[in-house]
Amino acid sequence: MQQPFGRGLVAAVGVALIGAGIAHAIKGWKAKFDRHFSMPAKVQRWAYPVCRFGLAVRGLVFVMVGSFFILAAYQFNPNQAGVPAEVFSTLRGQAFGQWLLAFVAVGLFAFGVYSLLTAVYRRINPSL
Repeated sequence: MQQPFGRGLVAAVGVALIGAGIAHAIKGWKAKFDRHFSMPAKVQRWAYPVCRFGLAVRGLVFVMVGSFFILAAYQFNPNQAGVPAEVFSTLRGQAFGQWLLAFVAVGLFAFGVYSLLTAVYRRINPSL
């Protein structure tokens, strides 16, 4: 923060994280990942909802981390810069914090399942 353009760079990182989070959420909402998958219909029935949920929650965590970066730049406090631990600590401090943490944990687990499915069923050259 002490460097020239330090606050601006921290804010830019926050904006980039928020943009990536929104992109992940949109990818999950619209199921844009399916053109890259080649999986049987039987697997798709249970896998697509899990993948959509996992991508949306990962996007939410990115947005929250990016918000902490922007807050740190605004308040000129590098200790406010977000890391996932800060996000989880903030969630825990909210009303129904344990339920929010459980929701995020299940969502991140679902993203892990999405990653495993990507490793197994990914098409390298999808037809557009």
